[in-house]
Amino acid sequence: MSKTCAVCGKQLEWVGSGPEWMNSYQWDAVKAGDYFAKCDKASHPNGNCYFWKRDAQETLTPAKSEGGAA
Repeated sequence: MSKTCAVCGKQLEWVGSGPEWMNSYQWDAVKAGDYFAKCDKASHPNGNCYFWKRDAQETLTPAKSEGGAA
């Protein structure tokens, strides 16, 4: 499974688990979202649009072909 933007369909990247010195509650309080994508119309100064899990759309990632017939 991966996450995509429900508006444009771009694949989103996970923001990560934060710095080691922060616990998960501190990280949740300061991060801009759970997932992000580069966007020309981003309001954030770093050029990313951010999405929370509830706003991102779950999509099935196609399985890679093993290559070879049985």
